[in-house]
Amino acid sequence: MDIGAGYGRVGIVMSTLYPEASFIGYEIIPQRLEEAERIFDTLDLGHCTMIEEDLSKTSFSPPAADVYFIYDFSDPLDIRKILGQIKEVNRDKPCFIIAKGDFIRPIIRKSHPELESVFSDKKKERWDIFRVG
Repeated sequence: MDIGAGYGRVGIVMSTLYPEASFIGYEIIPQRLEEAERIFDTLDLGHCTMIEEDLSKTSFSPPAADVYFIYDFSDPLDIRKILGQIKEVNRDKPCFIIAKGDFIRPIIRKSHPELESVFSDKKKERWDIFRVG
């Protein structure tokens, strides 16, 4: 699952590496969503789905997933909200968060120290993988 999926690039890459896996991307900008769907159709990626969603709404909560990709999609408060929801919906099973960006990684390290760091890009300090649960 990609939180703030843009043009669905993660879904395209994931489909190449794991063709049997399903991908869901959430994006608020309709033009990006339409382009992602066009690319998915062109590449016949029927297991890739994009959903138009305002992730800052209190009514939004991501469903349980095995892996979440989050790249500073919004305001740090929205990122904190999503992280709490991911922990809640996955409390009975482990999952992973691939975190990229200047906001999310420090937020996880400071506000969610219970999330286990599985990998850190120490060379360039651009992304990390955390285990939830």
